[in-house]
Amino acid sequence: MVTVRRDRLLGWFADRRMATKVSIIMFLMTAMAGTIGVSGLARMAAMNDDMGSMAQSNDKVARIGDVWSAMATMHELSTATAVDGDPEEKKELPSQVRRLTAQVSEAFEAYKAVAPADVTDVQDNIASFEAA
Repeated sequence: MVTVRRDRLLGWFADRRMATKVSIIMFLMTAMAGTIGVSGLARMAAMNDDMGSMAQSNDKVARIGDVWSAMATMHELSTATAVDGDPEEKKELPSQVRRLTAQVSEAFEAYKAVAPADVTDVQDNIASFEAA
């Protein structure tokens, strides 16, 4: 007679019916899939929050880029008019400067709306721009 020693848990499992064994395995697989699904959803929610903060940060950068772009356009216009010296272009200069000044102001107001209120350097820059 051959005696085989089994682990207590393994022996218990071996003594169960086939339907019980399949049910236990299905339960364990369902528990694993549920755990993986819940952890995946939690990580996707965290990633969504991170993407939201990145989008806000990019919006701030885009708004300050609009300000710089409008200011650069105004500078190029004034430099080209001063250098070229064409009288017809000089007549149009005041209306173009007003239009570009309005663009700069509009872009700056859009930036102020998304600028961080808790960063002192940003607030100092905003105050100095408004003072100028």
